[in-house]
Amino acid sequence: MTKHWLMLAAVLAVAACDGSSPNPVNGPGRETDEGGEGGTEAGVVVPEGIAANVGSIEWVRGEAGDADDRLIISGVPLDDSPVAGVYERAPTADQDGYLAFSKQDDRLDRIFVALAGETPDGAVRGVVVADGGQFGIEYGGIDYARTGEFTPPDPGTTNGLVSYAGRYAGVTDLADLDQDLRLNPGGSDGTQPVPADAVPDQPRTVRGKVFMNVDFADNTLNGVIYDRTYSDGAPLGDEQFLRLSPGNIDQAGNFAGTVEQKVAAEDAPRVYGAYAGTFGGENASGMVGGLQSQEGVLRRQTADGDFENIELSSERGIWVIPRCSGANADPVCGEVNDIDGLIPSR
Repeated sequence: MTKHWLMLAAVLAVAACDGSSPNPVNGPGRETDEGGEGGTEAGVVVPEGIAANVGSIEWVRGEAGDADDRLIISGVPLDDSPVAGVYERAPTADQDGYLAFSKQDDRLDRIFVALAGETPDGAVRGVVVADGGQFGIEYGGIDYARTGEFTPPDPGTTNGLVSYAGRYAGVTDLADLDQDLRLNPGGSDGTQPVPADAVPDQPRTVRGKVFMNVDFADNTLNGVIYDRTYSDGAPLGDEQFLRLSPGNIDQAGNFAGTVEQKVAAEDAPRVYGAYAGTFGGENASGMVGGLQSQEGVLRRQTADGDFENIELSSERGIWVIPRCSGANADPVCGEVNDIDGLIPSR
């Protein structure tokens, strides 16, 4: 399980920071922000507690749609040699709105799974990557970027209140139930003797939905991740809701806050972890965010139907979602106003 403790204070400090990002999801040679008139030239900041082991990610677009896309990820230990690892498509692990990629060098090397998403207009994109652990340690991280400058809606012509909705995708350090992406340990027939402690685990993934309310007049946001389950359909219990507590937005469009979880047996919500992200596109058409949990917060169902915490477990996740508008078909957007007024109910 993970040994990478969350540096919560560093994540919460991002709203006070400006600077260029060392972690663009576009790889070497391409800046996270292009700047320009009417926008803020300061760049995207991926806090250290969210980026974790990731140094940079390049999303290489294929020629056959997304079927031959690749990710080139640097900074993550033990995924490949040399420093940057090349992750190939793993379409059987795709989630709604996210493409899956995987990397495993040989049968007894770690297997990493990455989930990547981009808004329909290409304004923002993000990637989460992690392995399922080997020898008691897990590696991974998150990267995100935008195209162009941060141009929020003008509070002088709107009330500044807008909403965002879409899908959430996460990778845990728990073992996937099927291990269908992992190379078969023990040879092709599985008969070669292999120490059980040496076998790497394919990570189990999580899926869900996100809804965010943002006030660009006061530079504040909050929201919730809901309908959250393991991707294989197993439940996370009544505690599957994650509250994205109010956070601040800086002048460059970066935001950060605390993730909370309400557990029925406890009187007050507990800190689940931290989140951070940024906005992109005209009138902030897209939002990308990432979260890193603390250890020991994931839940599983016991034989008697109750739920219990899984010791040392952790979760990393992203949401890459458009603003609620006529172009966003998420049903929840039919209940809110866009910058141009009420969005017709669906």
